[in-house]
Amino acid sequence: MVFSSMVFLGIFFPAVLLTYYLCPQKGKNILLVAFSLLFYAWGEP
Repeated sequence: MVFSSMVFLGIFFPAVLLTYYLCPQKGKNILLVAFSLLFYAWGEP
């Protein structure tokens, strides 16, 4: 997945933003690590 793909812009990025702002303060770093691992795993399975 690249940053300019429609999957990233239409699904992945809005999902990350939505869950980031709904997540409590303590879990935000863990959430970003999980989404970044998903992002990199999607590109290189």
